Amino acid sequence: MIHYKYPEEKEVLLHYAKTLKNINVEEILQKGYLQSAEAARELARFFWKMVDQTVIDSEKNLAIAGYKNLKSCCEDVMQTLRSHFVATGYIAIWEDESDKA
Repeated sequence: MIHYKYPEEKEVLLHYAKTLKNINVEEILQKGYLQSAEAARELARFFWKMVDQTVIDSEKNLAIAGYKNLKSCCEDVMQTLRSHFVATGYIAIWEDESDKA
């Protein structure tokens, strides 16, 4: 299972999955774990798209799931997801997608 440091992290992820219309990521987050390399790649790519969107939302001074400091939120989410990628053996995929971002 994905172990969130803060419960709001999942809310933020789901918010952006809906905002970015990524049903696959919504399903991964609802299940709470990565079940394949394909899912891992999808989630890693999504994270970096989400980061780009948080920059736009920060400029608009939006609060997402109670976070006004979206940079800090992204850092929390990144640590949570990275830990899950390590635990599930998909860290190489995370690192590959992070290098592309």
